[in-house]
Amino acid sequence: MLKNFLKMSFVMGLAAASLSQVHAQTVSLQIVGSSAYFLEAGLGAHLSTGPINASCLWSASSGVSATDTTVTPNAVDSGSAWVAWTPGTGGTCASPASTSVIYAYLNTDSVVGNRCLFNGCTLTYPTTDPASAGLILGTSSEVALPETVAAKLNAQVANVAGSDIRPEDAEFAIARALATPCGATIGSTQYLGLGYSNGGVINSAISTKKFNVVKFTLPSTAPNVTVVGATAILVAIHSSDDANGFATSGNLTSAQLAHYLDGTTNTTPAGEAANVLVREPLSGTYNTMEYNVPNTTVNQTSQDVGKNQLAAQQNCILSGGVEVANPTLKFTASNGAERLRAIGTGEELAEVGSFANGNTTDNNNNLGYGFWSVANYAGLGALANTGYYTIDSIDPLNSTSCSYNGVIPTTGSSELACVDMHNVANGSYPIYSLLRMINTNTAISTTVSNLAKAAQDFVSFGTTTSRPDFIVPSSMTSIREHFTPPLGLSGSTYPTTNVDGDKQFTTLTNCTALPEAGGDVGGVVVPLRTGTGNNSTFCSTNHVTNGQVNGRR
Repeated sequence: MLKNFLKMSFVMGLAAASLSQVHAQTVSLQIVGSSAYFLEAGLGAHLSTGPINASCLWSASSGVSATDTTVTPNAVDSGSAWVAWTPGTGGTCASPASTSVIYAYLNTDSVVGNRCLFNGCTLTYPTTDPASAGLILGTSSEVALPETVAAKLNAQVANVAGSDIRPEDAEFAIARALATPCGATIGSTQYLGLGYSNGGVINSAISTKKFNVVKFTLPSTAPNVTVVGATAILVAIHSSDDANGFATSGNLTSAQLAHYLDGTTNTTPAGEAANVLVREPLSGTYNTMEYNVPNTTVNQTSQDVGKNQLAAQQNCILSGGVEVANPTLKFTASNGAERLRAIGTGEELAEVGSFANGNTTDNNNNLGYGFWSVANYAGLGALANTGYYTIDSIDPLNSTSCSYNGVIPTTGSSELACVDMHNVANGSYPIYSLLRMINTNTAISTTVSNLAKAAQDFVSFGTTTSRPDFIVPSSMTSIREHFTPPLGLSGSTYPTTNVDGDKQFTTLTNCTALPEAGGDVGGVVVPLRTGTGNNSTFCSTNHVTNGQVNGRR
């Protein structure tokens, strides 16, 4: 009897110790959002010589989700993910000690990341000790996810958003999506509402993937925004017909590209049917493209619903006597050309490289876009008859010492050594954005900054580079004007003054040290310190501190 009692006491003691260990472990960063620096953030978190130094790492292609309980039924968004953690004193990767610190990143998209931060999404990681998918380090260098680590993550809400756009721009993306009826003019602007309902969904036209449309509001205290870097959106093609399809190198003007994206043009220059892939309106990639090409003050059209867009191409349907959004954007022209919605960078670029879902009446010629990174374009770049285009005769990637040839740079190629993105740094390439991490809890701001710096350490340029994926803030020589978006949601707090935030890039400026404030997606580009119309001279001459603001392309 005493023996059984002692055995039971021992087992209960172990359980109590295990439970204590679970509760003592700390989740430092619970990130949800953009894929733009998902890889570098994972590498940076794991870096042994870096400030995070989380030597244990697990990743998954699926099986991780974020749940927003502000709507009924709850909105659930899923994606790929990584988790990095320290073993803690006396612990191991498989059995971390109570002093273990945990960092995690769920890859969804920018607006979902912002929403999950401000609405407090809960995260669900698998608690079955799953093996790793090898997304960051490869399967041989990654480990299984311990149940204790997953349980700790599942008990904490998102506290960081990964985003390609500012919080104000993300909130406008939701506000515009929810503006009804579909096609309604927003105030006195050129922008038209998309006609979704709160809790509605945006579907892929290719797969069962979807993203939820759920409102959120900006807090009264401005969130902390850390710039990780800047990168370009590449416009990429894949063609099955060398003679009359898309050429593997070439140029499109912004107006020509806008007409492909809005459905006006559905043929190659030689007249063959052309398929066009667009992204979901909650994507930072979509919004960067939307407000820098089709929906500028000049073109005034849209990938979904635009002022100058052909009525037959507007993504609205009649439901119950009211124009609402068609949740699945898919248009088929008389020549067989298709304009399709893809969800996520991976699906978009995979479909550009695929002929399976193209038209069946002609040769397959596909055009799409995505933020540049070696990982994003590895699959497409490995295929024959692919390429990327210059826009307005500006190359987004190559240095001045290399000639543009349209070849998508891949690991080990001579083209990769040519990448320096100087036309992103100077702002002359029109389709680029800053990559950001956003948090509201100031206690983690230093850790956010440390992870951003660690991610930057994995980016390099030149003959030995393997990841020239983005340029760091100190390399930027231009900035976008900041502005107040034309529509917000009730309860949101907006900055009283828009600020360009020059000093996040350079200390050699006459503009304020205050952090940036206001939206900037599609803002007019101005030089920081040198050149005609630069911000520093403007601040000094006009006795202002926030830079040139309120201008949109």
